[in-house]
Amino acid sequence: MTRKLAREKRVEEILEAAVHVFVDKGYEGASMEAIARQAGLTKGGIYHHFAGKDEIFLAANSLFMEPVHRMIADAVESGNPRMGLKGFLIDYLQWWKDHPRDMTFVMLTLYKKLKNPDYWPEMSKYTSEMTNFYKHMLEAAVAQGEANPMRDVDARAFALSGAVDGLVAYVVMDPALDAETCAEKLLRAFL
Repeated sequence: MTRKLAREKRVEEILEAAVHVFVDKGYEGASMEAIARQAGLTKGGIYHHFAGKDEIFLAANSLFMEPVHRMIADAVESGNPRMGLKGFLIDYLQWWKDHPRDMTFVMLTLYKKLKNPDYWPEMSKYTSEMTNFYKHMLEAAVAQGEANPMRDVDARAFALSGAVDGLVAYVVMDPALDAETCAEKLLRAFL
């Protein structure tokens, strides 16, 4: 058990180092040597855990879904779909606002993925996961009388997913935008 925890901790340290290097140098400028140096390891130590730069790049990207999955779970478990959705939207937007370096990395990742169709199924999985979450919350809100039952839930969920992810960059770059106000506006538009 201790060995597994030590391995997980080491992988997490490598991924954190990789994000730092990728943001600082860009994908093309990042090297296994630089990642190893940032992580305080040898290149061999990095290769012990990862086959190469692409694998590290994708694994580092998956780190950013961990807090999102926690936020989704909290929203679903809240028992009140409107308040759960509002809490999720505030937490999600605020998390990105508080982590601009991570947003830079995600944007770098999107750029890399757009250039390589092999990565597109991963994006499709993300889009589906988020749209299904929004759909679940909207359906629950309709069932509890907190959302307009006459509007197409599938269409709203899809549009909300795009609206939220599009809004993230604005919230990060515009100090006048705050997560709570943005969440309220989204709820007015989509519930």
